[in-house]
Amino acid sequence: MTDTKVSHPTDRAERERVAVEQFTVHAGSFAASPVINDERALQVLAEVAEVRADDVVADVACGPGIVATWLAARTREVVGVDLTPTMVALATERAAAAGVAGARFVLGSMDDVPLPTGGFSLVVSRYALHHAPDPARAMAELARLCAPGGRIVVVDFAADPDPAVAGRYDAAERLRDPSHVANLTRDGQAALLEGAGFRVRREGAYRLEADLEAVLSGSHGTDHDGVRRAFEASIGGDGLGVGAHRRDGRIRFAYPISVLAAWRR
Repeated sequence: MTDTKVSHPTDRAERERVAVEQFTVHAGSFAASPVINDERALQVLAEVAEVRADDVVADVACGPGIVATWLAARTREVVGVDLTPTMVALATERAAAAGVAGARFVLGSMDDVPLPTGGFSLVVSRYALHHAPDPARAMAELARLCAPGGRIVVVDFAADPDPAVAGRYDAAERLRDPSHVANLTRDGQAALLEGAGFRVRREGAYRLEADLEAVLSGSHGTDHDGVRRAFEASIGGDGLGVGAHRRDGRIRFAYPISVLAAWRR
């Protein structure tokens, strides 16, 4: 991969501003993305989480409400929280269109969630931890929301164990999405849960197939050509850890996803 320097915000307020800008611009394409809406992925989450009909769920960084709406049809109540007003509006519309009465959505940050302590039997955060400037603080908030006997389920990109490979992917991802901070390995995610007083008891993993140009078309990045160069350079040697390859003249790859369900120790 070409050595590409990318600037990204370090101040929390600026990071949140960039995230809101990013997800406002491509909210519609994100909500419609086949990768985000993958039914198999939702089934894996439900199985690992041991979703129950009497669960009261917090979906933190809920985006356009895909998980929240899906879970609301299977649980007692779901409250979704997201930083971006457009995402909250889309989530509200999605739940209404699906005819689920037990879902509501509010504005809030991952590391300052406006929901009651211990109010939820299931706390979910999907495809969001890599946006957290302080993952330990975000995890502490998930833990705060969790009721005694409840569980946290974290679903996110699992970084390659090789720091060099993970670093190259993060650099390319920041070119595509300036709100990206860093992916954690599966073990890194588990360590955060452990540090918050939880123990991983159930887990799953899957890979989400994606087309690079389709992903870029739904992004508001700073350097799409830089992303293309990074993926081109990784083909053959898997230098980004996502199995980039050419198929029918297009670059394809797969997001490696980790699903961890943890209960209080």
